[in-house]
Amino acid sequence: MSSLRKQANSSDVAAKAGVSRTTVSYVLNGGTSHSISAETRERVLQAARDLHYRSNRLANGVLRGKSQIIGVIVPQMENVFIGRIVQGIQDCCSSNEYHVLLANNLQNPTVEGKQVHLMLEHRVEGVMFVTDESTVQHIPEWLPEIQNSGVACVIIDDRTYSATTQCVVTDDVDGAKEVVEHLLRLGHTRIGHVAGGQTASSARDRLHGYEQALLGAGIELRSHFSVGFSYTSADIHDGVTLLMQSEERPTALFVANDHMVPRVLDILGGLGLSVPGDVAIVGFGDVELAPCLQLTTVHQDYYEMGRAAAQRMFDILSGSNVSNEQITVPTHTVIRGSCGTPVVGWPRYTSTPQNIR
Repeated sequence: MSSLRKQANSSDVAAKAGVSRTTVSYVLNGGTSHSISAETRERVLQAARDLHYRSNRLANGVLRGKSQIIGVIVPQMENVFIGRIVQGIQDCCSSNEYHVLLANNLQNPTVEGKQVHLMLEHRVEGVMFVTDESTVQHIPEWLPEIQNSGVACVIIDDRTYSATTQCVVTDDVDGAKEVVEHLLRLGHTRIGHVAGGQTASSARDRLHGYEQALLGAGIELRSHFSVGFSYTSADIHDGVTLLMQSEERPTALFVANDHMVPRVLDILGGLGLSVPGDVAIVGFGDVELAPCLQLTTVHQDYYEMGRAAAQRMFDILSGSNVSNEQITVPTHTVIRGSCGTPVVGWPRYTSTPQNIR
């Protein structure tokens, strides 16, 4: 069995090149002093190549007081929208010559706390946290540790703690209001809401936008027209079933999250209701399945959320006079067939598309 090769250090490079460790450090860190000859510089570089030397960036960063590392904690890896957020963060960090230390908290608060502690041990200069409803309520358990360490923090996709922490969110209120107003323009007056509960600020804000649209049209709010207690689809069956079997059932539904829509379609199909023939549906997110379902929905710019959050992080690290006001990324409605717009190749859940009046 072969043994692992000992990693070369700066002393090894100095010995091979016949120079001091100070000279090695100066050359390998890009120093350009004319006091070091071109021949000496090349000898050091060749020795480093021969020994496969790699600089200890973390140690060098600690000595300079900057690690050039940003920690990013996400609740899951398989979600495409989280991948787009991380890409926005990564691109902004790369352009600023910083590196990303990425961790998945597995939607587990205990794991998350350990990851925060580990990132602080690695001397990250900032921590960025992408939220979901499974972990957002646990932020107060680890946020003080970050703040007391003097490390910058930005929370993405929730504004619950915006009074004390930098936050970047989607414009959930206006996005929801706009897509519900589209249903109103189609003639719907009985519009139900499959809600995301009260844990995440995005769910609360989307409910608020839904209510704003109805009140703005002079339509009285019906409390029983809003069902659902979280973004997970497991709890919506009974609520949606009772709502759609009521005497004055909604002619349209605003679903708070696109990922809940397939479950809603299954429930409606089980009740013998077609989309959009019997019920118009709109969502929020414009995730990867939305075009496949021809779903009218609210488009979120996930990449921009990540990029804007990273830029805010660098504004903080640069010592700029950063406003405490949260960053709100605009949305827009994408109109497809689920609300009654004619389309070709409608999914199996529907009858012939037609506007509901």
